[in-house]
Amino acid sequence: MQKESITLNRATYPLYVGGSLRENFHDWDGKGSTFLLEAGVESEDWNEQDIVWKIEDEDIVAFEKEDELQGGAKKRIRARRTGITSVIAELPDGSRAECIITVIDNYTRLTVLEIELNTPRLHLGKGEEAVLYPIFYPK
Repeated sequence: MQKESITLNRATYPLYVGGSLRENFHDWDGKGSTFLLEAGVESEDWNEQDIVWKIEDEDIVAFEKEDELQGGAKKRIRARRTGITSVIAELPDGSRAECIITVIDNYTRLTVLEIELNTPRLHLGKGEEAVLYPIFYPK
């Protein structure tokens, strides 16, 4: 039996939290940035309404209110607090696609001096995969 195919429009995406008043953080809560994550399904058995969406850590990101119900090809994601998490779209047969979300705070977004990956060098052969994580300086 052939495994079905599901894809996302992004494999990674950066978001930020925090308002514009960086001096006193008065408007900090509820000011996370958003983006639209879209899934594509290539299947004879399943369609976009069969997609089940999951968030690894709902403290870091959340679906927008109008997107809370499961199913459908598009979900608007809103940052809630700093951290790294994954948003997963899955079909009933277990096929899945993942987008890794990195959320930084508005203050850091303006003062990052350097970004480094979790490995200095990476060699992949055909069909091999790796997960890369960003490290922001100053920490």
